[in-house]
Amino acid sequence: MGDLLTYEWNSLTELGFGTNWFACSRNIHNLLKIIFQRCQSQFKLLGLGVYPVSSETFLSIIMSAYSYIMVLNQLKTKGHL
Repeated sequence: MGDLLTYEWNSLTELGFGTNWFACSRNIHNLLKIIFQRCQSQFKLLGLGVYPVSSETFLSIIMSAYSYIMVLNQLKTKGHL
């Protein structure tokens, strides 16, 4: 997930320059400038806003959270909570 998002983020500028942007209106030019400037910064998926997260780590976190929720749900259903 994180790797795919990073790849797509980095390819946005290339896609923008590959279009017919110079034939657009001044308003579109200004919007594209903003997009291109934002794409200059590197995109990273961060855990807790600090740690870079790979797709494997992200998937592991989601699976663990799901398992924990399912255990709590079963405990609640059986009246143990």
